[in-house]
Amino acid sequence: MLNTYLDVNTVIDTVQNAKRELINSVIPQESVAKPAIAILEAETSFAKSLAETTQKYFDTVADTFATIKA
Repeated sequence: MLNTYLDVNTVIDTVQNAKRELINSVIPQESVAKPAIAILEAETSFAKSLAETTQKYFDTVADTFATIKA
């Protein structure tokens, strides 16, 4: 089985943290930055959920093919 889930999460965190830093440096008003950060958090949650679901799907496919092959 492939274990790329942790690597994907690292990439997601890296990109999202860069976006967070950009938001914090470009938007100095907290009242404007706060909703942008909330959107970013939702985007991060979605991306991680998608990565986890995709990993489970491919693990299941790999297990199925391994069973058929055996």
